[in-house]
Amino acid sequence: MVKQSFSKQTDPLMKIKNASRRLFWICFCLLPFLLANPGIAQSKKTELLNEQLLGASYEGNVAKIEKLLKAGAQVNSTDWRGFTPLMAAARQDNLAVVKFLLDHKANPNARNMIGRTPLMQAVVGGQFEAVKLMLSYGGNLSLVDYEKTPVWRIAVTGRDIRTVRFLLDHGVNINSRDAKGTTMLMCAAMGAVTDISKLLIARGANLNLQDPKGSTALILSIGESRNECLKQLLAAKAKTEIKDKAGRTALMVAVGQWGNAEAVKLLLRSGANRYARDAQGKMPLQLAQESRNPFKDQIVEALRS
Repeated sequence: MVKQSFSKQTDPLMKIKNASRRLFWICFCLLPFLLANPGIAQSKKTELLNEQLLGASYEGNVAKIEKLLKAGAQVNSTDWRGFTPLMAAARQDNLAVVKFLLDHKANPNARNMIGRTPLMQAVVGGQFEAVKLMLSYGGNLSLVDYEKTPVWRIAVTGRDIRTVRFLLDHGVNINSRDAKGTTMLMCAAMGAVTDISKLLIARGANLNLQDPKGSTALILSIGESRNECLKQLLAAKAKTEIKDKAGRTALMVAVGQWGNAEAVKLLLRSGANRYARDAQGKMPLQLAQESRNPFKDQIVEALRS
């Protein structure tokens, strides 16, 4: 008797039957709730369509996007990062998808979780034509992300001269500052983006503005690989004697902070004052003698000549 009872409990068919009964009663109990709340099933369907729409936007599949929108996908839906289909398309090289989404009321000024818009995403992806297109559909060039990064900074750091030129042509202030007090020219000088710094100088950017630390574009152009920007600024007559908050001129920064022998020579040829003193009363020669950089001897010789 015990054996028979045990065999019934362990019989695979019996287990399946029991599971089926439980599933039936669960569904039976849930049915009134689902009938009373049809929106739950519809919401899940829409969520799935939205996921597929985002994927199709990454893929650049216009036909699939059109089909999904007709089926009820939401053109401005977002994933967990806040990415919309237009943001996904803006990063890819597929202008047709961007235009199709914009024609179907995609928002060019929607924000993702870090505050970036589809237009900003197009700048990040170097999609210049998409930037132009979104502007014609109401894209806002003056928006900043949640870290206060403006569109122009994304373009300059991305070395996208076409977008920088486009922004200037559409009214972006050439001397505008980001949240850190940095101008376009300062940003280009720090990144050694020589074609953009050349453009900004030619367009009349103020060469002598200072950031909160007192640094000018000239001071910021002094680095290991930034001498071309330095040459451009000196040729444009940027002032060499402006001091930062530490009392340092561009020559002092070249001598002490960077040990840039070529920059020292360029500044001296442009008339930089080798006898100026920093906040501690030290002249460039003393700073050079106290430094430990490998070009110390060259710098000392240049300052003494």
